[in-house]
Amino acid sequence: MSCARASLKQIVTSLVYLAKQGMAIRGNTDSTSNFNQLLELRASDVMSLQSRLARCKYRWISHDIQNEILQILSTEVLNKILDEVKEAEWYSIMVDETNDCTNQ
Repeated sequence: MSCARASLKQIVTSLVYLAKQGMAIRGNTDSTSNFNQLLELRASDVMSLQSRLARCKYRWISHDIQNEILQILSTEVLNKILDEVKEAEWYSIMVDETNDCTNQ
């Protein structure tokens, strides 16, 4: 596996982890964001990621790239749900509602 591919895999799996845990991806600043801190932690074990993150020209962790990866992941989840619904003989949709702080 190439260095670039291995690094991209680490970036995507880090986003998947944060999304599954329901954790914020961004912070007050980029350096304090959960995503960047997780990548720094993972880079200490994965040398290819460490060298890729050190390159300022190739920033694969910009907000636009994060949004694009999350959009691709959400589309994949939606497609899997739709496939399950299409294959099922019966299905139901449950809707629950909660009031917000203004009781609306």
